[in-house]
Amino acid sequence: MAQLFGDEGGPAIETGNALGCAFKRMGSWVGLGSRCPTFDQVELEMDLIAEILTHDAYRIGSKARAPGRGRSTTRVEVDLTIRGREYERVPFYVVQPDNGRWLIQEIDLQRVTGARSGSGVR
Repeated sequence: MAQLFGDEGGPAIETGNALGCAFKRMGSWVGLGSRCPTFDQVELEMDLIAEILTHDAYRIGSKARAPGRGRSTTRVEVDLTIRGREYERVPFYVVQPDNGRWLIQEIDLQRVTGARSGSGVR
């Protein structure tokens, strides 16, 4: 699943080679970057996302370029049915790195986990 999530740099599971991660770590020490996630961290995050988004049905809605994000980011609204509840227009932000594959950069999980009556839930 971690091959499906990532950013312009590639899938989340590919945290980069040792040299790339070393530069990220050094940058994080001075507030200029972030640490490379460990395999265990990525695995736990993917497991949690899978648990939250296990669905009965889905429908892909509107798609548009995501303003204020990188050139390759698209916002896709997805209607989900999870355990009999309907969640409308859950935003998925997807990117297309140079290799041409689409990756999920971000999902508004709060629309599913913190939804209240009248906030997209039916």
